[in-house]
Amino acid sequence: MKKNLFYFLLAALCTISFTACGSDDNGDGENGGFTELEHVWSLEPTVMYDESGNVTTNPDDAVKYTGSVQVTWDCPEGTSLEWGEGENKMQLPVATIKQLAENMGNAGLPSVLKSVEFKSNGQIVAVYKDAATTSIANDGWKTASDYATYKKVTDNKILVFLNTAKVTEGMEADEKAALTEVLKIFKDGIPVNIRWSANNTKAYFFVDKTFATSLLDNQTLKAMLDRLGNTDAETNSTVIMIKAIVNSAKDVMNKTTKFEAGLELTK
Repeated sequence: MKKNLFYFLLAALCTISFTACGSDDNGDGENGGFTELEHVWSLEPTVMYDESGNVTTNPDDAVKYTGSVQVTWDCPEGTSLEWGEGENKMQLPVATIKQLAENMGNAGLPSVLKSVEFKSNGQIVAVYKDAATTSIANDGWKTASDYATYKKVTDNKILVFLNTAKVTEGMEADEKAALTEVLKIFKDGIPVNIRWSANNTKAYFFVDKTFATSLLDNQTLKAMLDRLGNTDAETNSTVIMIKAIVNSAKDVMNKTTKFEAGLELTK
């Protein structure tokens, strides 16, 4: 997990950390000991649809992708998120963002993540690739272990603990410092919600509105953005855009009645 995975980790942490702030869980629980979860969980197959709503195998004709990445974002019709700055500022409808997130996630995730295994000793093992490829064949896959452990809180929630030393191993000093700062937010564990299918052969790991709202107000992430904004002009431009999105997202979340974003995995 070197530099090319660093930014993926940041993105993943920003997503999963929706559940890391504002939780009232006390961290009690046991490592492992969660029989229903102790399996290898794989991504759902990605299915592409064309403009007519028919299944297609041609990415050039695809306008909608379905699969493991699933988002629910309910708010008043016409609610939009402000995106960009200055002349590039635009309003993106929430419905568009939801579909865009699902399309991008289901189109790209299968090429970098194959499976996640929750072991009985509390270890979490992922099979991944360092970078996305056009092929999802059985080549180039790596196994990441010792990066995270989990504890059962309830039948519908686990706490995930990240191994900071392992996650930042081999990184450049500036990258390591930045990610280490982010990981401090999760020292008490990351609460992850789980919704089971009727026969427990599928599990939806998701975050919700309460935790998403808490993340938007997280002072550590704000400080990290300020710090990254002082590195170079290109990074500063990106940080300015992210800050604008965060500020706009706060207003949108106040209007949101239901928000869930996550992955549905299957045994």
